[in-house]
Amino acid sequence: MLTGECHYNSNIKYWLVFSGGYSSMITTCVILNYNDYTTTLDLINKIKDFNVLDYIVVVDNFSTDESYIRLKKYENDKIIVIRTDKNGGYGYGNNYGINYSYKILNADYILIANPDVEFSNECIIKMRDVLIADNKCAVTSAVSLTPKGERQSVIGWKLPTPLEYILTASMLYTKLFSKMYYPKSYFENKKICEVDCVPGSLIMVNAKLMIKYGMYDEDIFLYCEEVTLGYKLKQNNLKTILLLDQSYIHMHSVSINKSIPSIIKRRKLILKSRAIFIRKYFNVSKVEMLLIRLFFAIALLENIIIYKIKGAD
Repeated sequence: MLTGECHYNSNIKYWLVFSGGYSSMITTCVILNYNDYTTTLDLINKIKDFNVLDYIVVVDNFSTDESYIRLKKYENDKIIVIRTDKNGGYGYGNNYGINYSYKILNADYILIANPDVEFSNECIIKMRDVLIADNKCAVTSAVSLTPKGERQSVIGWKLPTPLEYILTASMLYTKLFSKMYYPKSYFENKKICEVDCVPGSLIMVNAKLMIKYGMYDEDIFLYCEEVTLGYKLKQNNLKTILLLDQSYIHMHSVSINKSIPSIIKRRKLILKSRAIFIRKYFNVSKVEMLLIRLFFAIALLENIIIYKIKGAD
């Protein structure tokens, strides 16, 4: 069992192979699609022959275009295309796929992948190895890279305090004063490390632990999923482990940007989701919530000014 940040035993993979330990384990990949079947299909074609994946479960989140019909054509014994009964948001759609993987396909481990990512078979094997080795580890991920192969600015972060999560609605505060992010030294000379939160673009979960203690909050339509999941897992003394010697490429919100092209609208949605999280998980009073919403309105005005200066809208 993993007992510290960097005590991963890589020999576990070979023990499992020779002992037949992998034979009874089922690993699925859940891909959530909304009005972007071309990006989703591109990912399916890249991973359909990965031997680590027993099934690829494509969840169409009640798209308004022809996504479901087009993706359904690619169904086979490995690729399964299902559709939600409504567009309930990112959490609702992924929960739909997680439940299907666990209850119908009997999955032990579930890879949750945004359509706009690129990863290797080996990376997923290593992520799963860590989950197998530590029964207190609920989530694993790898280092997120840009399409140019550079490390993304944020690969893991700390759970914020209530005050920190309120103040970081301000982009200026986040840039100058935020303490949510680990210093670079935290990740140096390590192959794996424990973090509170990782980007949700590519994570693998222990299916049983995810169903029992995690799952996405369906009151939150989009954004803030990582903090919500990290909070739930930490409350139950479960781990999130980041593999620093493995990586994947994230095209950074390709599908979201197609659905919500306005950066200001996306920012409004982020603040709305953050307000829901604060209200539900930090147990603030109604008066405090009114003050928080006022601060968020001021922060949004600051955000809009910054975006206008940068020429974004």
